[in-house]
Amino acid sequence: MKLGIYTIEKTLYEGEITELIAKTTSGEIAVLKDHMPLITRLIKAPLRIKEQAGTEKTIDIDGGFLEIQPENSIVVLVDTL
Repeated sequence: MKLGIYTIEKTLYEGEITELIAKTTSGEIAVLKDHMPLITRLIKAPLRIKEQAGTEKTIDIDGGFLEIQPENSIVVLVDTL
């Protein structure tokens, strides 16, 4: 899956991943390959990213929006860090 995480000022992350775990206003969500399209609000919590190489990365955010697009593409728009 392709993931892009952006603020107004810069790109925080772009790359191929196998899983994204994020906290939404209605609970935690795990995004895997072929997830249904979705737009949801994110709350202040770390985004947990599992990269294709097997490494894990965490990015702390203060909230934002998550959009899961067709063709395994994920866009996260972050309010602030």
